[in-house]
Amino acid sequence: GRFQTEPARLGSAWRPLGAMFFGDGASSRKVTLRGSSKQQDRQSVLDRAAREREVRQEQRVRQRSATLLQSAFRRRVACKALSARERAGWDVRMRQALSAGATFAVVPAIDGLVRALLVFDGSTPADASDAPRRSALCELLLANAAATDACVNRCAAMLAAEAAPAGSCEANRATAWLVQSRHLVRLCLRAIASAPTPAVAASELRLVAYLTDSAAWLWLSALPSPAHVQRAVRAG
Repeated sequence: GRFQTEPARLGSAWRPLGAMFFGDGASSRKVTLRGSSKQQDRQSVLDRAAREREVRQEQRVRQRSATLLQSAFRRRVACKALSARERAGWDVRMRQALSAGATFAVVPAIDGLVRALLVFDGSTPADASDAPRRSALCELLLANAAATDACVNRCAAMLAAEAAPAGSCEANRATAWLVQSRHLVRLCLRAIASAPTPAVAASELRLVAYLTDSAAWLWLSALPSPAHVQRAVRAG
């Protein structure tokens, strides 16, 4: 009794006081921050970030698709308006080409007709009058190709500039003749394939045969040099 320590004498009243100064063993347990709740929070953040990336990717795809659709629609509207304008001026150009006859003015007149045909050929919707326009131009090109004067013959006039410096207007004219001739062959072949009878596309068939046979190009002799002739034959 006399040797009983003070904490033992105070009994239960000592424990709160002792815990305040010396700590409580039960409350001194460590809590880890790497528990399951922390891992779940991290996984939810990763999942949310992945979903947000998917949403952004879908938005980019939709925006790109909308841009392509709008571009295609604007292109179709512009081509339709351009084709209508070229068709409206076709008759005037054809009269100018026919009236030019065997003069140098026939070359730019035929150039305008060829460009116009390449614009509205294959346009949507198709025009029923395009077929006679195409046939009339084929006949005009064949008649012009028979001219021996290099200033009147469109093929000779354009290919005579083949030796001009690159980038010049003359060199561009020569390149334009090559490109246009290939397009003319393709559109004439389409007309021949879709014609109900060969007689319907007789003019187109004759022009294809002419453009693909350099032996029939009598205007080669009107070119200024043998180098021009060789380039023209290779292009054909």
